[in-house]
Amino acid sequence: SWGSEMCIRDRYDLGQYKLHHDYVFDDNGDLLILASDSKGDSVEDMVIKLNISTGDVEKVLDLGELFPDYKASCVENTDGELDWMHINTIQWLGDEEVILSSRETSTILKITDLYEEPKVDYMIGVEDFWKDTAYAELLLEKNGEFVSQGGQHAVTYVEDAGLPDGQYYPVSYTHLT
Repeated sequence: SWGSEMCIRDRYDLGQYKLHHDYVFDDNGDLLILASDSKGDSVEDMVIKLNISTGDVEKVLDLGELFPDYKASCVENTDGELDWMHINTIQWLGDEEVILSSRETSTILKITDLYEEPKVDYMIGVEDFWKDTAYAELLLEKNGEFVSQGGQHAVTYVEDAGLPDGQYYPVSYTHLT
């Protein structure tokens, strides 16, 4: 229970990082936070960890390091920001694994070994988007007739006892304004 450690009155200085949309607790009670690095060249493409006991903040994932070729092909938006991935959701799966939802790529990413050597385990997205890139092999093959997600704002990992081990339902939501 984290309630005794963190109260609503507690405030934490994230230093050079700015929170973006979502956060989740890991198994140690630390917060994993979607963030932008104010000293970086892009926005909304980082995961940082906040130790709520000490207030220490550390970068645990920079998606630019996992997708350097794709990031290099992107351009700044009209606000002058390089918003190339736009991560909106993080879900902790345990065992240093997370699910991330990328609005700009309409892709769900499963990341493993988050704290030591993060890597993309697989991606769920539209084949045409990733075709002819160095990342196409990471994309799961679509099996069945259903509408693919597009520009989703959130994704929820839903386990079901009726599914075989290792399978789950990724429920995505699109933010309409």
